[in-house]
Amino acid sequence: MSGMLNGFDWNGETSQPSEGMTPLPVGVYYFTVAEANEKITKAGTGQYLELQFECLDDEYKGRKVYATFNLVNKSSQAVQIAQKEFRSFGQACGKQFTSAQEIPGHVLKLRIRHEPHYKDEGRMVARVAEFLPSGQAPPVPGLQQPVQATAAEQPVAASDDTPF
Repeated sequence: MSGMLNGFDWNGETSQPSEGMTPLPVGVYYFTVAEANEKITKAGTGQYLELQFECLDDEYKGRKVYATFNLVNKSSQAVQIAQKEFRSFGQACGKQFTSAQEIPGHVLKLRIRHEPHYKDEGRMVARVAEFLPSGQAPPVPGLQQPVQATAAEQPVAASDDTPF
């Protein structure tokens, strides 16, 4: 592998440096949850859930947006905000999640807003402003499907078929 960069064009004669990707425009788009990862905070004093969303809309297909929920934190305000936002996410998916493994594959709409990058205020980044139900989103071939409850987790129906 030592020769992989031999002959790389550092002078830009055959290619120009990237100008960076512009953020996803403000609006509402269909997304799927591509990843759900439980992580420990940098300080090691809390835990958060990071969701990676992948855009399904043709023009922006594959573009990624992230949401972080500080579910265990020494700041009770951070936890309250995370719980409220995660509840909104669950409602948009129509599910009460019990583990991160159940989350990938769910399709929903996200309202996207812009805010300054935390290190470079001159650069705008796309952020999730609101989680919305997908409505009648068409099925997308090749998407990981949401984890279904096992037979043991399914509610047991009464034998006489009465609703109460």
